[in-house]
Amino acid sequence: MLERRPFTVPEYRGFRGWLTQLALHTHKPVALADQLIERLRSDQIIVPPIQVVDRLCGEALARGTRVVYPVLTEPLDDDARARLDALLTPLGDTRTIRTSGGSCANRNCSLGQVPSDGSNGEPNAYLLMARSK
Repeated sequence: MLERRPFTVPEYRGFRGWLTQLALHTHKPVALADQLIERLRSDQIIVPPIQVVDRLCGEALARGTRVVYPVLTEPLDDDARARLDALLTPLGDTRTIRTSGGSCANRNCSLGQVPSDGSNGEPNAYLLMARSK
């Protein structure tokens, strides 16, 4: 019979570090959760409740973002950083950030649309905006 061991605090911390490394390559929480569950099963560790998996993946994504952001913005001077920050505009009661100005300023793009590659000027994608409760 296969002996499974419990998911304990030391495992939580270890998997958080492992997931943080994966979060440097993806921003998709479902991808992290899939990898975590696969790894837990292969290591013969009891899969914790979904709330624990969700929290663990969320922490890893947040930590990954905190690692990536300074790497991307470090070479920018103060003026370039201020211009970049000005492009990111939070939308009122949503958890969505949209870019302002840029290529949509010169086209007929409505909120939530992303311009195409320029071949016909038609939008080719839409942003999904989740309302916070």
